[in-house]
Amino acid sequence: MSTTKLSLALAAAEKFEVKHAFDNEFDLVNCPDVDLVVIVVKARYHYNWSNKQLKQVNYLLRRPSANSTKEAIDLKKAIADILIGEVLSSSMIGYGGGWANVYTKDGLYLLDPVQMELL
Repeated sequence: MSTTKLSLALAAAEKFEVKHAFDNEFDLVNCPDVDLVVIVVKARYHYNWSNKQLKQVNYLLRRPSANSTKEAIDLKKAIADILIGEVLSSSMIGYGGGWANVYTKDGLYLLDPVQMELL
């Protein structure tokens, strides 16, 4: 479990019975017990998180990161596999939930905190 605050990560790890808790992604992905990382961020953070990750990829591209030509080719292929090409179309499917000002507890995270006065 990883969040930006270790106290929250520890609480979530305890609640969901997860063995490890981290306050940064580097310790998470370097943990030998971690086989899979699922990234879940609120919609309002999608752009910032994606932008940060792309800057890190750009940083890697500018530095010598391989010890041989074979390693350099492997890195180039790996980076090419994760980069996004030209977006030709997109779709969005939405669900409005309940009626009027009725919200369920599990859907409150979808609301912008600035607009919580709607409740």
